[in-house]
Amino acid sequence: IGDSVEIIKGNAKLIDINYSKYDIGYASCIFTKNKNLLDNFPFETGGTGVCIDKELDPKIEHLMPDYSLYPENEYSIGFTTRGCVRNCEFCFVPKKEGLIKYNTDISEFYNLELKKLMLLDNNIFAYKDYKKVFEQIRKINKPAGFKQGMDFRLLTEEKVDELLSIKYDGDFIFAYDSMSIKPVIEKQMLKFRNRFVDWKLKFFVLVGFDTSLKDDIFRIMYLRENTCLPYIMRFENCYTSPYKNFYTDIAAWCNQVFAFKKMTFEEFLY
Repeated sequence: IGDSVEIIKGNAKLIDINYSKYDIGYASCIFTKNKNLLDNFPFETGGTGVCIDKELDPKIEHLMPDYSLYPENEYSIGFTTRGCVRNCEFCFVPKKEGLIKYNTDISEFYNLELKKLMLLDNNIFAYKDYKKVFEQIRKINKPAGFKQGMDFRLLTEEKVDELLSIKYDGDFIFAYDSMSIKPVIEKQMLKFRNRFVDWKLKFFVLVGFDTSLKDDIFRIMYLRENTCLPYIMRFENCYTSPYKNFYTDIAAWCNQVFAFKKMTFEEFLY
């Protein structure tokens, strides 16, 4: 609309900007732990780290992303659905977005020139019309994946068929966040593990929230025994825990795939 605009990418330690040269500014903060970085920001702030009630104007929310801002990016990125049917205590999604609902058609954020498709839906298999989304992905016929994770508890043979019908980009990502879902995870693993290639199933594993170290190690080793990858997600309590160094070490082992697949935790520490 004729304004002169700059994008400035902050980092997790310092935002050093001369604000006096700007008429208006907008800052987005994803994580609550970084909220203090915006204490001196004189303009408008938003993002889950600051406030879960503030939303973008629908016209802005549904604009085609300006991919030129990130020249190294190779993905068309967006949400076909918003929200989730779960109500996990540690998660902002249901509080911010409510139950699962249709958000937008892939065409709204799809750029023909980009090589891949990244979908950020929080629980695609809870959406009643998930097959329509997969049908669109097949028509686009490019590598695509759901990077926020999917719900292993909701898998059926039909849903696995849909996953395997597209050119899947990267790992098939699910979550094993709590010991309370152990029975259903193990039941589903017996049903569907053999449909996937070794080490192509990845599970986000939340630690430091409501589990003990013993629980955390059990889930990690269970996944390893089933040739699945864990990806450790440290709840903020981990950074002030007396076991902080242990959480750092176990995350370093699990989150480096070559190390996790080739050596034991003890060998990694050595």
